[in-house]
Amino acid sequence: MYSPFAKTPLSAAKKRNKILFPASPRTPGSQNCSFGRSFTNSFIQETANYVIESYGCPLPVLVTEALTLAEKVSDISVKLEPFGYASLVCGRQLLIWKYKLDSDQKTNAHCRELTLPPSDLAHKADLVHLFLTDESKLPSALAVSPEGHVRYWPNINHEGSSVDAVTDLQGQECYSLTSVFPLGCILSTTTSSLVIITPTIGDGHPSVICRTLTLPLGVLAGIGRRVSSFIFGVVPTQTTEAKQLNRVLSVKCSDDEYILYVLSSSTLQKWYVSRKDRKENSDQLVFEADLDQELKQSYADKVFKKDSCLLSGLKTWCLDMQLYLSGVMVLTAGTTHSGADNNIHYALGVLDTSSDLPPQSFSSFCITDYSEKYEEELEEKLLNYKLICPTATSSFVFIFNSEKILCIQMGSHLELNEMDFKSSANLILGSGTCDGLPLFFTMVHGVISFVPSQKSIGDSRIISSMREVSFKEPDSSESTENLAAILRNAMCSYCSGDIEKCEKLIKQILPKSLSDDSELDDAVIALSLGIIDDYPVSDPRWCESVPTDSVSSSLIISYQLQDKLKAHDYLLNFLKAFGLFDKLSTSKIGDVIIPTNVLLCEHAEKLVAAKAIRLFLTDHHELIENAVRDSLDKRGIEVKNHLTPQDVFFREVSSFHTIFPSLIEWEMEELYEDESLTKILNVVMTVNKIFVGLLDAITEYRDKNGEVYGFQNLDSGGVYLPWTGRDGNTGIRSIIQKQLFVNLDHTLKLTDSIQIQGVLYQQYVDILNFYVASYKSQLDSLKSNKQAPLLKEYEKERSTFIKPLLAVEQYERAAAIAEKYLDFDILIQICEETQSGDRLQRYMLQFADQKFSEFVFKWYLNKGQRGKIFHKHLGQKEELGNFLQSHDNLKWLYYIQQEQYESAHVTLKQLALKETEYLNRKKTLLSLSKLVSLVSDIPEDTKRHQIEGINLEQDLIIHQEALPVSTVEAFGLDPSNMRVFQPEELIEMYITDENASANAYDFKIALDLLNFMKKPLSDPEVNNIRIHIWCKAILKDNWEELDTNNPLEAIKETIFFQIIELAFDQGVEMHDFIPDVEELLLSPELSQLADNPSFKFLIQAGYEHIMKIID
Repeated sequence: MYSPFAKTPLSAAKKRNKILFPASPRTPGSQNCSFGRSFTNSFIQETANYVIESYGCPLPVLVTEALTLAEKVSDISVKLEPFGYASLVCGRQLLIWKYKLDSDQKTNAHCRELTLPPSDLAHKADLVHLFLTDESKLPSALAVSPEGHVRYWPNINHEGSSVDAVTDLQGQECYSLTSVFPLGCILSTTTSSLVIITPTIGDGHPSVICRTLTLPLGVLAGIGRRVSSFIFGVVPTQTTEAKQLNRVLSVKCSDDEYILYVLSSSTLQKWYVSRKDRKENSDQLVFEADLDQELKQSYADKVFKKDSCLLSGLKTWCLDMQLYLSGVMVLTAGTTHSGADNNIHYALGVLDTSSDLPPQSFSSFCITDYSEKYEEELEEKLLNYKLICPTATSSFVFIFNSEKILCIQMGSHLELNEMDFKSSANLILGSGTCDGLPLFFTMVHGVISFVPSQKSIGDSRIISSMREVSFKEPDSSESTENLAAILRNAMCSYCSGDIEKCEKLIKQILPKSLSDDSELDDAVIALSLGIIDDYPVSDPRWCESVPTDSVSSSLIISYQLQDKLKAHDYLLNFLKAFGLFDKLSTSKIGDVIIPTNVLLCEHAEKLVAAKAIRLFLTDHHELIENAVRDSLDKRGIEVKNHLTPQDVFFREVSSFHTIFPSLIEWEMEELYEDESLTKILNVVMTVNKIFVGLLDAITEYRDKNGEVYGFQNLDSGGVYLPWTGRDGNTGIRSIIQKQLFVNLDHTLKLTDSIQIQGVLYQQYVDILNFYVASYKSQLDSLKSNKQAPLLKEYEKERSTFIKPLLAVEQYERAAAIAEKYLDFDILIQICEETQSGDRLQRYMLQFADQKFSEFVFKWYLNKGQRGKIFHKHLGQKEELGNFLQSHDNLKWLYYIQQEQYESAHVTLKQLALKETEYLNRKKTLLSLSKLVSLVSDIPEDTKRHQIEGINLEQDLIIHQEALPVSTVEAFGLDPSNMRVFQPEELIEMYITDENASANAYDFKIALDLLNFMKKPLSDPEVNNIRIHIWCKAILKDNWEELDTNNPLEAIKETIFFQIIELAFDQGVEMHDFIPDVEELLLSPELSQLADNPSFKFLIQAGYEHIMKIID
């Protein structure tokens, strides 16, 4: 790290500019000379953003002596008051002098020496408070020792007029004094106790009234009772949850009321402190906000990329706080022990505290580029940084400790300049602000200031030319009402270096922007358009149109465009410097609502594109000139006053996009005019080249400046839809699509020349890449529930323009763009056409998180190539297994391949039981299920049980296959390709009248099929089917023709009794098998026979005979 005294030139500084101080070596003899030479505003060093110079009067002799003779530098501390006085503490010595040089003041400053109250601890300047009263031109002083001994001087010119007060803080150490004049000042302790001290003069005698702020139970530990006169009252014991104080700030609301902000550890409090009567003040705690969780989450998101593994070890701290915009800015630090990043990072978080409700989150949280290696033993030093904001709207803030100062320019990216004092004795002893300038007190130079450099605002030539025209100040009547006019006025003041006036105007803008979000957006866009469409002031041909001044004074178009781009960059810096950029929301372009920052970037991109197209003028002047003329004609713009079409076109840059359709029209005219191969190729390749050049320039600017425009966190509600991705009159997406179709329709397959093909194909891919990227960016900006329509269009367009590359065998080019935009269908086609299993396997690994393997499996299934998903070259066994969980018809193959035979058996059996369409398929599935069960290594009992279950299902299939062919055909079915019948259907097929050849065996099978039904035989529904079968068997015979003289011989030939005889021969239990005769006779199906005496006789005779036999 560089020393402030090093001789390295400033140009050597890169991202962090090391500020170099020329100074003589520090010796006791030379030091006084150095201070003696410290004249008002003497130049010290200039950086990219600031001029560092000595500030105010030379240091008084007493001060230089104290600095020179001090035994330890750590005993010295300095406080610079905003009204121009300084106090230096060295031991018990208090030196007070006026460092600010007024216009009527002599260069020598008089110094007063006072004696601080006794203390066993080191005094410090933070416990000294100076304030001005109406009674004297010299300030009064109040000092408190670290133990709480108070000394008050009504006038610093009279040391003997002081009064003392003593209090018992029970071991608490005093931390700082904060002004709430005329109410007094706030004394805070390191453990966050707060006491308001009010110095008074009554009857000519000074006194001090001290009172603790009233604290609700459970809030910061502090003093609990009112104390008056010279002596503090007894302080209650600190709570065990006392918090380390970081900073107390005050904001004056009126002469009788202040707002206090108290930062302790990671807790922020807001107080109202007001005067009750002449001698008594009142206070109210408004809110208390715990910042710890929000702070950790912010560091996790910004620094550690939401890495959940690091969150458990994340440590964060709040270090300091300053007033900023409508709230406070908090200096924070964060680190983690858990990852490779063992650095401590520093960040600035802004909280909006304007309401009486605690802030829920940081309104902005920016990580600085500064970090240090974290070591626990150095933690106190690493956390010993303080923060200065010169004003509440300052564009620069300063982080410092005794060894270095970090100058930070606010914006979406915090630009950092670093000054290092470590290698010299030029330490920082104190700080403050005065007239909006940051001030530091250093050992060598005394009081130094940081004055904004014109380099931080921009090129002086551009700035001077911007003061009147595009940013000319509006008249007084307009500026009080019109936000756009106020903004223009503020921008003018900013560019001219009048920061004070600019800040006043910004204070007018902020309330208006809060009341109407769109008004600020409209004003900013109007200002931006005014820049990019401005007139060249120095060109006499524009004398009738141009205002009194302009952004650019150049006569050359290219320089004009460059000047406009610089001016647009200054607009961004201006918006960010005063916190306006973060307040931008959305703007409407036609029917589309997009983020305003996207529209601002669009304006700059058009300037970049306009510059880029002029590079093609040398080789393609006629083409561009024709396109420019055509664009102006279509817009109805007349070229006059000795101006050229290019003068007019490139002046109004906001309409630059209109040149794209004009280029296409010229191209189509040329193609239809001459259809020779050479002409066609030259025309298309020329327009391609211009398109690629412009789109590349736009892409480069967008990628380089995306973070500047805040594209990384687009959450304002609009869609990311820049001009290159919009259709209609404001965009060119459809024009880019037309150029792609021109390539497909006219050139992609025209030539055999390898050289021309290479150029043509690459141009096509470059344009296609930009076209597809515009869809991808738009998709990413949409919420997931709104992506479906655009996603379908995106996938269609992506495939439409990548697939033609396969037809001309441009596999690598197609693969490159398909890989980038995850067109998996194209990638698989490439692998298939090139027969590259290795490529396919590589994609499976490369896109594993995007579930490429699953896409491959589905792709092969849809193509009817199911076997390929089991090829060994695919690998991905686990992914295939997961995929096949929802594909039972293939899952069993996977199990067999993995030798998981029991799982294969279960899957196959389930498939067989679910099969209803094809009998042969069910038969095959059952056979396979039995086979894998037989080869599995499961226990034999389990295996036997599995086989028995399969055998039952196979028996049912055998019964179906045994159906007479004539019966099957009678039902219009193909006997060789039958569907699977349910048991009820099979029963009916066996006993139906169409089965003319049905005999006792068929009916016995029908009765046996009752056992395959899902319900038990005792179920009424099953019993009804059973009776139905017996009735059908009875009706098969003509019972009236049977000989009743010989009943047993007669019934022997009936189907009914043949079934019984068959069952008897098979050993069936007859009591359960034979139906009840009474139930049978009551069946409706036998209603015609039930009253026939012969039938009854024969049935009952047969039953009597059978019962005697079986009994």
